[in-house]
Amino acid sequence: MEGFTHSRLLTIGQISFNKPSLNVTINNIRNITTKTQSALVVLVCIFIGLGFRTEFLRIKYKSIRFLYLVIYLAAFRVLIFIVDFPSMFLTGSIADPAKFSSTFAWGLVKSPVEFFITSLFLVIIGIQLFRYCFQYLQINKMNRWWLLNILSVPALLTIFFYLLRGLSAVIKSVIFDSTIRYFKDPTPVPDADILFMNLNVLILGLAIVLVMAALVMMIGLFLKITSPKNKLLKYSIFFISVQTLAYFFFDYLPEPLITFPMIFLFISLILLLLYAAYDKRQSFSQLML
Repeated sequence: MEGFTHSRLLTIGQISFNKPSLNVTINNIRNITTKTQSALVVLVCIFIGLGFRTEFLRIKYKSIRFLYLVIYLAAFRVLIFIVDFPSMFLTGSIADPAKFSSTFAWGLVKSPVEFFITSLFLVIIGIQLFRYCFQYLQINKMNRWWLLNILSVPALLTIFFYLLRGLSAVIKSVIFDSTIRYFKDPTPVPDADILFMNLNVLILGLAIVLVMAALVMMIGLFLKITSPKNKLLKYSIFFISVQTLAYFFFDYLPEPLITFPMIFLFISLILLLLYAAYDKRQSFSQLML
């Protein structure tokens, strides 16, 4: 028998381990640094707003105060969009652009969570505008700039109608710019994705309704509907006039995105809300509820 010229190796076990490369380590450090910078930017913006709160409340004119608030919130929203907050901290469907993404406002609404953040900023603006207009309504000083106020009524009505169309466009975008099947499974309790998107629409709808109510409140004040003499008659004429103008406005649009019964119902609810405000027996908190 011939001898073996080489020895055989017996393998007992095998050990493997991953050796982190330099690129992986650098990417991890970069990711942690980016998240830290994003969180710090948000904290700095919050502390800046809190730091100037006293000076903000010292501003005499509410119109200038509201303008500063809009500028601050708009800059804050754009800044956190640039640093990709809070999307970089979240995973799952709420941060997935495939679920919902819109080109509205240059891509500010690029995912469901971005939609939620934008809606929160808008509802803050809507609440403050409605609050300032309600406080101005309680003062009811119309002696100055009465001609300019009367001339601004058509512009305010146009903005009011476009906001109603904008709300319809948002609902259409939520349905058609999304891969979520809203009407596929008619279950009593929908999926979490559908609930979250419904919450976003509800918050944004509240913001738009508050702005529309504030506009109509100022229109009624400019037209002196709030004066005690023949208030019900004047408000009835105002109600019919707004409904008629809304019909012709949306009939003129090539794509109104909303039916006329819904227009009538929506405007009626807002005008009834405003009648309670004109009555001056409701506080701001009661009117909001």
